[in-house]
Amino acid sequence: MVAARGANERVAGLVGLQLLLYPVMRCQFESPSCIANASGPGLTNDEMKWYWAEFLSGATPDEHDVRAFPLAEPYERTPAPALIVAAAYDPLYDDAYTSFSAFRKRTAAASK
Repeated sequence: MVAARGANERVAGLVGLQLLLYPVMRCQFESPSCIANASGPGLTNDEMKWYWAEFLSGATPDEHDVRAFPLAEPYERTPAPALIVAAAYDPLYDDAYTSFSAFRKRTAAASK
């Protein structure tokens, strides 16, 4: 999502389709899916915290940094369509749903 966004902001239409597997939209662990699935099955909140720490190298990102929070700032261009995959019993389910809602809203606005 972040790479496609950057590519399409440089060259319109460069990325025509995205496949998002368990997209992460924000560094948070209080969403209903994170709470309900904090201990698994599969990915746990403790593992997610570890992944975030590794990804950020211990730094705290700016809340408007789209590399860490892909939906923090509006898109300059309509995002490429996306197939979003997530499991209902996963801490990232709410992030996937947030992605879906954002894409639906942005593509609907662009088609008007």
